[in-house]
Amino acid sequence: MFLSLDSSDTYSRLVFAIYDAIHQPSSILILTGLFLYLDYKNMSRLLTRKLFSSIKPNFSRSLATAQSSQNATVPQHILDSVEVSWAQMTEPQREELREQLAEIQKQDWSKLSIKEKRAAYYVAFGPHGPRAPFPKYTREVFFGTGATLLAAVLLFFGIHSFAGPAPHTVTKEWQEATNEYMKSQKANPISGFTSEGYKGKGWVTVD
Repeated sequence: MFLSLDSSDTYSRLVFAIYDAIHQPSSILILTGLFLYLDYKNMSRLLTRKLFSSIKPNFSRSLATAQSSQNATVPQHILDSVEVSWAQMTEPQREELREQLAEIQKQDWSKLSIKEKRAAYYVAFGPHGPRAPFPKYTREVFFGTGATLLAAVLLFFGIHSFAGPAPHTVTKEWQEATNEYMKSQKANPISGFTSEGYKGKGWVTVD
């Protein structure tokens, strides 16, 4: 048990109390009470000192934070046109502006000006970065698509101009002869060419 003796008189009393307790068992209660009193007094002093030592740094930090937020200001020309200024800033300048607005918003929100609130909202949720709208390429898409279709048509007719004549198997006479041969072979008699009531052209594809 940790004891704290305030004076030599208290120390003398303690010594005599110990001596009496040794020779008179009835004094043990007095000695125990004295120890408890001294220990309680010392522990209260330690707890009080610990409490104030923990409160003081927190209070100092809170005070420093409040002072820094009150001292934080954003240049007026940025507040006047935050959209234009933001587009012209470098990334370090944008980060500095974010920190300044974060400090300002630690103050009472009702004391902020409309321009400060507007700047804070634009920096946090404005249409920039990943929220920037996609650029419109209407003219580029129109002319690009037209040029692609024109190139495809020219390529198609260019290839056909170098192709040879059509094979003899795609003439109308050959295809009609194929129909007659398929009839003689009774090809697909259930639902196809030689079935009852069939009205299709069969293998004829040329008019």
